Amino acid sequence: MKRFWIRHARSFDDVVQIARSVVRDLDLDDVPAALRPVERYSGGRLPPPLAGTLLNAIVENDWFRKQIADRGPFDNALVQGFVDQPAAWWHSVATRIVESEAAASAVLNRKQADELRAAATQLGEAKRRIEALRKELTAAEKLEDIDGKIEGLRRRLRDLERTNDADRRASAAAAAELQLARNESATLREDRENARSEVRKLKTERATLLRQIQSGEIEHDRSDPVRFARELDQLVALSSGGRPVGSVGSSDVVSAEIDRRPSLPPGVRPDSKEAVAWLLDHSPQSRWVIDGYNLSFALGKAMTDPAEARREVERRLSKLARRASNGSVLVVFDSAKEGERAVRSGRLVDVAFAPSHQSADDAIVERAAAPYTVVVSNDRELRERSEERGALVLWSDALVAWLG
Repeated sequence: MKRFWIRHARSFDDVVQIARSVVRDLDLDDVPAALRPVERYSGGRLPPPLAGTLLNAIVENDWFRKQIADRGPFDNALVQGFVDQPAAWWHSVATRIVESEAAASAVLNRKQADELRAAATQLGEAKRRIEALRKELTAAEKLEDIDGKIEGLRRRLRDLERTNDADRRASAAAAAELQLARNESATLREDRENARSEVRKLKTERATLLRQIQSGEIEHDRSDPVRFARELDQLVALSSGGRPVGSVGSSDVVSAEIDRRPSLPPGVRPDSKEAVAWLLDHSPQSRWVIDGYNLSFALGKAMTDPAEARREVERRLSKLARRASNGSVLVVFDSAKEGERAVRSGRLVDVAFAPSHQSADDAIVERAAAPYTVVVSNDRELRERSEERGALVLWSDALVAWLG
């Protein structure tokens, strides 16, 4: 969710400005830890990562949202919507994003149209200069003893013809860019209609979910952190359009880096054994990085004998390693014990121990940016940090279910 706000932060400058003023007014001890980089930033307009962090805090941090609400009500309906989060709030957010991107596309269209007109003017001027030089050349050829002048005119004519060719190519390129901009504008219009359809679907799903919560069909048990975290992920997935957390939607920017990241299709949840099976079938080159002790707890193994717990995890993961024959499986444990090597490889399952100055979480995050990386852990913070580095994240519960 935080990445969503970072990507679209520029569309909500008015909301960011009000929230930033609230952060500045807070006592330093009252500023939430996630917002302290925002409080320390002394520049002008917040960069997208900090602005996205601020927007995400408004949505997810009830205390911070109340601090903003205490300074209301606000004339700006979108700002008030962020505070109250009424039923149509997501529709307002989607509309602001679509309108912002459409406005940017319109500005680009006008700029390219101006460049095309300027190129056409330059082309016409070049043609007139060529014609004038040709007339001069014709007149010069009728005179005797002016070879030097004729040659000079010919050189100028060649230079102008090359310039004309360059202008013609530039004009063609500008026309191509204008057509591309028109195509992008059409795509934006289509995305806007799709967004509206998604909003209507979200309203229906949200109403159903609220009815289930009110009727007691869904019960939030906060005494079980793992179950409560999974329910939070379900709500995040619902609010992001019904896609599981960690999957890539059709509107994401396609780039060489993204092409090297595994992703789950719509409907496949990252805490289900189907996610593991799908990746093994469709992304056999994936690099699996496992949070070792976290998986041990998920397997129900007590930590009275850590060495035995590590051996059991390695043994159970051999099934995954055999299926992932075109990729690799690495399990990471906290601080190496006396006599243990920091890294053991050459087996079906590679084993790594975090050095004494580093946690296993940090060691896993360092590996998360590598292509085709899949990080497995029930630790929500580790999953979020790994996802920010570019990895696909799954729950340890999903792997336990698949291992059987």
